[in-house]
Amino acid sequence: VVAIEQVNEPDLQKTGTWPAITLADYATIKAKLAEPRFASLRNLPLLSPPMGHSEATGKLLSAGWNPNEPLVPNFHPYPPAWGGPENGITTPCATGLNALACARKLGSGAAPIASESGYTTAGGLFSQSWVSEKAQAIYLPRLLLENFSRGVARTYLYELIDLNPERTSMPDIDIDFDDR
Repeated sequence: VVAIEQVNEPDLQKTGTWPAITLADYATIKAKLAEPRFASLRNLPLLSPPMGHSEATGKLLSAGWNPNEPLVPNFHPYPPAWGGPENGITTPCATGLNALACARKLGSGAAPIASESGYTTAGGLFSQSWVSEKAQAIYLPRLLLENFSRGVARTYLYELIDLNPERTSMPDIDIDFDDR
């Protein structure tokens, strides 16, 4: 275990009260970590909550999020399929700020962590948000190096392959689409 991640993408919850819920969840995590039964976890870094949309950072800060908490900034810089790996970090999130800068506003700990990133290989004729495995093979090393060169301590790839029934990359699987 490298760190403890809080609520995943709280701004994508279908409720207008997600900032208050996120603040309450953080208070619960801190209270639980203070309990003797969780003493072994206390020395693990606690990650800030990663926003599903980096522009939601301002809403969490306005709700009372304390950016001076000793949290490791955490975010999900997914680059768009039509852009290079750097586009995940440089996505605007607020006036004059990019996704990396917004992630840093949520914690005052060590270098940021990208707990999710990458390119999806699940797609089809009507989906524009995927890349081929060949493109992914080219982009992923660039993504990891770009993140590292910009100060992201660790980047975790969400998935290396999508086993979507419509597109499979497993050569030993034979799917006959004509029989549908």
